Amino acid sequence: MRPDRMTTNSQAAFRDGLDLASRNGNPELYPEHVLASMLDQEGGVAGPLLQKAGTDVALLRTHVQKRVEGFPKVSGGAEPNLSRRLLEVVRKAEDEAKTLKDDFVSVEHYVLARARHDRECQGLFEQSGGVN
Repeated sequence: MRPDRMTTNSQAAFRDGLDLASRNGNPELYPEHVLASMLDQEGGVAGPLLQKAGTDVALLRTHVQKRVEGFPKVSGGAEPNLSRRLLEVVRKAEDEAKTLKDDFVSVEHYVLARARHDRECQGLFEQSGGVN
């Protein structure tokens, strides 16, 4: 993961996702933490993009929140580490950017990577009516 190759919104989503994981006492940062942050970005593109793909974004937010609440918790721990699933999503998003000949990895690339390569997030999208 190279932050210098990420757009400003992508970097902010990862920071906010890390903050969400920390506040919840989660020892790992999962794709759902970052997705929750992307959905909540003011003026962000994740919500409108998923809505165009048929997703009920409000329902998706609810599903994502429930998933985050169900993650393991620890107290007094260090900053959360990136989960294996999130590392794979990052790699796939970088691949999506290369395929599209984009110089930076954007929120759109992360949404595509989740929709195409992360079964857990695919399930959340399907439960919310979109992205098959």
